[in-house]
Amino acid sequence: MKKLLTICLVLLVAGMVRADYLIDPFVICERAGVQVWPDIYGDYVVYYDDQGDANTNIYGFKISTGEEFLICDANDRQFCPVIGGDIVVWCDYRNYYTTGADIYGYNLLTQEEFIVCNEIGDQVFPAISEDGRTVVWSDSRNDSFDIYGRYLYEPNSFMICNAVRTQYMPAIDNGFVVWYDLRFNNWDIYGVDLMSGQVVNISHAGGQMYPDISNNWIVYMDDPTGQFLDTNIYRYNIGTGARTLITNAFAYQTGVVIDRNIIVWADCRNDFGNIYGYDLDTNQEFPICMASGEQLLPAVSGDVVVWTDKRNGNEDIMGARLVRKADVDGDLDYDSDVDFDDFAIMAQNWLKTY
Repeated sequence: MKKLLTICLVLLVAGMVRADYLIDPFVICERAGVQVWPDIYGDYVVYYDDQGDANTNIYGFKISTGEEFLICDANDRQFCPVIGGDIVVWCDYRNYYTTGADIYGYNLLTQEEFIVCNEIGDQVFPAISEDGRTVVWSDSRNDSFDIYGRYLYEPNSFMICNAVRTQYMPAIDNGFVVWYDLRFNNWDIYGVDLMSGQVVNISHAGGQMYPDISNNWIVYMDDPTGQFLDTNIYRYNIGTGARTLITNAFAYQTGVVIDRNIIVWADCRNDFGNIYGYDLDTNQEFPICMASGEQLLPAVSGDVVVWTDKRNGNEDIMGARLVRKADVDGDLDYDSDVDFDDFAIMAQNWLKTY
């Protein structure tokens, strides 16, 4: 019997994608109302809270202490917060009827709020560098949306791209800015190195949207049909220009983010959105959260992933630590032991195709 168990487990392992991580989930914010759009850097998570009273506020959460704290509760709406270093920035509607949507910031160390940009027009979808020194955003001061930025140690913003039509939702890492771009009536990915001026363009059939960047990698969602039904996740190497498919499961995959070797996205292959990950070091995909309801809008920093979660009916903020496990052949429940619990998993998945 022991020999049969070993043979069966070996056959199953040969057909399954092995994960290199134990998933250690935890709750960040679970209360009435809507909490969405989390971002994370190091020990801090930020998100916005909507209690249905026409105002949304920005909150922070310190993982190591479990402490939640208010960052901004100004009049009207504040949303889309991001964090880098000790700086949180967000889109702010407090002066919408005078200057439009603006970008505000908050220093976690000094606990001081400041204006990043309040030019006439809308400044939306900010992104911030890891060191908290550079902010980029989409800006409609010239009617259509362009990409602007500001070094926070300088008083003024600067133009990054003002091509025709729309440039939207930038991301930044190590001085390299990427965004998606409609200049040729099709969504493509463009990017530029703020120091060297190096430009990249990622364009292939369909639309390419929602880029993120870390080190030498750009990740993005590809919509080959333009129907937003069967989308794929790609990575692009800035140095070589090589484009590699990460996942093409027949489903809507979106919200892709990257930090160093870990890529994370929301994936609807199981009807509802779940959170999946991919390790660039091992070239392996793995599930992070398969809870009921819907999980969406993930963010990642190091070995911690956070996302918006609807398992309780409303939107909450959940997280998980990715803990590397020892690679034990046949250990399908990842408890570092091969036993009848693993055989039960094998039996449940017998003859399934992965």
